[in-house]
Amino acid sequence: MEPRSPASGAAREGTFDPRPARVQAWLAGLPRANIGETTRRLFHALQDTNAQAIPAAQRFDLLERLRPVVLEMLQALQRHYLGARFPLPERNRRVAELAGSLLHQLAQAYRRVVDDEWQRPRLLRDGRRLQAAVHRALDALSLCLRQSYLVYAPPPRGIWRALHEIATFARERGLDRPPQSIPPGETSAPTARDLYKQTLLFSLACPYRLRQEEMRWLEARLAHCARFARLLEPGAPGAADALFAVPIDGDEPPGYLDLLRPLLAHRTHLLFETRDLVEACTGIDREAADLPDPPGTTTLTRALLAWGAMPRRRFTRRDLEAEVEVTLGLSATHHYLLRGREADCLTEEPGVRFEIVDPAEEARRPRDVWELAGVPTPHEGDALRPLDLTGLPGAVSEAPEDGSGTDTGQARPPHAAPPVLQRWRLRDISAGGMRLSAQAQTRAQVEVGELVGIREPGTRRPHALGLGVIRWLKCDGKAGVEIGIETIAPQAVPVGARPADSDNAYLPGLLLPELPAVRQPPTLVLTTLPFRVGDRIEVCTGQDHTRVELTRLVENTGRHAQYRFRPCERRGEKAEAPAQADAFDDLWQAL
Repeated sequence: MEPRSPASGAAREGTFDPRPARVQAWLAGLPRANIGETTRRLFHALQDTNAQAIPAAQRFDLLERLRPVVLEMLQALQRHYLGARFPLPERNRRVAELAGSLLHQLAQAYRRVVDDEWQRPRLLRDGRRLQAAVHRALDALSLCLRQSYLVYAPPPRGIWRALHEIATFARERGLDRPPQSIPPGETSAPTARDLYKQTLLFSLACPYRLRQEEMRWLEARLAHCARFARLLEPGAPGAADALFAVPIDGDEPPGYLDLLRPLLAHRTHLLFETRDLVEACTGIDREAADLPDPPGTTTLTRALLAWGAMPRRRFTRRDLEAEVEVTLGLSATHHYLLRGREADCLTEEPGVRFEIVDPAEEARRPRDVWELAGVPTPHEGDALRPLDLTGLPGAVSEAPEDGSGTDTGQARPPHAAPPVLQRWRLRDISAGGMRLSAQAQTRAQVEVGELVGIREPGTRRPHALGLGVIRWLKCDGKAGVEIGIETIAPQAVPVGARPADSDNAYLPGLLLPELPAVRQPPTLVLTTLPFRVGDRIEVCTGQDHTRVELTRLVENTGRHAQYRFRPCERRGEKAEAPAQADAFDDLWQAL
């Protein structure tokens, strides 16, 4: 299978001059502090070079000089969309598209080197140059693909066909084995064969379900352990253990063999075996101490599950077209649950109320989260019922639906605007979650791992929200954004939380009810910092302050953390000693 390269033509007047001396002077004159101008010049230089007929050796030397600058500009461009929320603003989205186009031009240029070098007489070929060009072309294509995953966009059309073609060309001619030098800071496997497997594994890890920092960490880890996966011909030893298939004659990504089997009867394909990858990935830390720290404790676990077994849908999905209202994020959900009952009356002019206070005494009185949120404090009357956290109730107590809380008429701060419920289209639903979509012009800003409050149409409780977590995200340019939500609780009650024996302000949190179906006791959803397992925290429920100990981390999505907890002893109560302690009291001195 021959790689297809762009058509060449005669050099035009005013195009990039590829002569070595001119290239050196051109690079020295690049205004690297001006990212936009430098990127523009690089892009047009690659375009012009791809349209010219240049000897393979000269083209390769030229690209080896341009490539470090291209990767430098790529890192600069990524600042416009790394750590961003989606969908991206139009300008940032175009910057991401520019980064992908720059890498595509670089890949096309290296493919020209491969094509031209291979067409030379066998005795005149430079084997090292050919092997290096194959690796560089695969690397640029892989980076282009990973670039689209990084912004949750669909893969560029033709990218998988190009990857399969160059990898097949190299494998059939033995060009994919020799290792190439990898500059520090790059996250690519050293051989073309392992780089191709790294790309396949990254795609199979479900990148649309990962946060951006998880993607970057995973691609760095795969650069070290992709070699333990095996690409096999059908019928080869070990092929029966393969879980995945790679259709190499089309523009499709790899997939689970059981799902692709009906389509592979008349297709050229390889089998992808990942059984040895699990042990390799779990032990790679001892071999590669330079790997960055993982962004979360479950990233590798989820990837290994994707590589080791085909997931089975537990609930039947049903297509449904409807509108739902959602809140995005822990703070917004907490705010809505806390103040949703007052949203209607915020539009009315509040009555005037006067009160005499001692300024010195008022300054000494500690403030809590309820006052900071602009709602009545517990001693002023709150609509929330007191929650007995110490009893670990089977269900969360609900606030009255009749609005029986006392309204003091106190003027609220001018910045306390009613929370915004955003409207999304419901596409399908199951017992475990739902798929939502919004237009590209939506004001919504989402991330994988974000907490979502869901108000379904027809609910009898107008200010009640079900809770879910965004598990996957896809952005298709101007078409809009889609999110997949896993439901984690049918309801929640807002609380404030802070470390015990601390005078710091309360941080927003949510108390989730017990879920008997999955044997999960009541849990707390808190901010990722400063809490951790083993901490004792003070939980404010509106009319009660209770101390609990965080005993187990259920999940940390990077946006919030969910904990199991148990009550601490109340102040003034003496903790009961363990029953077995008395039996050993007379031994401590002797020991």
